Amino acid sequence: MRYLTLTFTLWSLLIYCALPAARAATWLTDMGAAKLKVAAENKPMLVLFTGSDWCPACQRLKREVFTKPEFSTYADVNLILVEADFPRYRTQTPTLKQANAGLAKSFGIQYYPTMILLDTRGQEVARLRYGNDGVGPFLASLDAAVHNVAGARSGNRGIASNGAPASKEPPADVPMFNGAAPAPPPVYSDFVLKNISGSSNRRFALINNQTLTTGETARVKLADREVKVRCVQIRDRSVVIAIEGQPGERELRLAAN
Repeated sequence: MRYLTLTFTLWSLLIYCALPAARAATWLTDMGAAKLKVAAENKPMLVLFTGSDWCPACQRLKREVFTKPEFSTYADVNLILVEADFPRYRTQTPTLKQANAGLAKSFGIQYYPTMILLDTRGQEVARLRYGNDGVGPFLASLDAAVHNVAGARSGNRGIASNGAPASKEPPADVPMFNGAAPAPPPVYSDFVLKNISGSSNRRFALINNQTLTTGETARVKLADREVKVRCVQIRDRSVVIAIEGQPGERELRLAAN
């Protein structure tokens, strides 16, 4: 019996090792190379602005969406992926750091993660959000935005249900990104609750440049410095925070529409 059990275990290990590993999606970090791929493959571009080694929401998004095989399969067929990372503990080359800073400035990035879908001419189509509800719902919203790009470029033909690109027409001969003027970086003189998102079970609060959920602590931009803030509670129209170095708690309210 021991021999049979050992034999079965060894065969199981051999079969498992023989299975192909799920391939992760390919994220480019060079915008110039990404533009060339867009022109060659006639696909829209998804640009991710992230803080990979310090931003909890960014790490959750990567863990729950970008590392999943469903996303990799979809992205391989339908997208060119670009990552603009802003780490705090991992070093980058000065060239990459400068390029990412310029890209963030040109799109007016105020918080991480930010996901922007661009059409084949480099024009912004949508800013996507993750509601902490898994890869399936996120892919549904992403695919709807991609269909809008394909429809506008190919007479509403969209993307085939099997994931194949809808059209192989060459992109229009227009400048990428339309030479858009860089937006000035935001300066916060006080803590501002800019948005509340997510599901009823898991909410996120966007405070200045940082997205937090209940119990999370992060450094939030304030004037020319960063202040450590803990999210105590997220309510329907407000959030309660604790600020390092200040006694008690503070409630921030959403601005009236």
